[in-house]
Amino acid sequence: MEQLAPRPVFPSETLRETFQQYFGVPPVRYLNRRTLHQVRSALKAADPSVATVTEIATRFGVWELGRFARDYRVLFGELPSETLRH
Repeated sequence: MEQLAPRPVFPSETLRETFQQYFGVPPVRYLNRRTLHQVRSALKAADPSVATVTEIATRFGVWELGRFARDYRVLFGELPSETLRH
């Protein structure tokens, strides 16, 4: 079985370091911020009389809503619910 599995070209630490040098942030933080921006765009486009923050956030794979709300507020200076209402 080991013969069938491809071996990594780079050690994972090298990949993380290279990613951080190129993008300026670690891969997990990059993905988190990308998700936050996607949710923000969806919240701005949504009809607040029909949509909910939870429905929109989970559409983008967000399940830890408390952490999401905290990270969202730190990045954008407002709660997701405030974005949805505007």
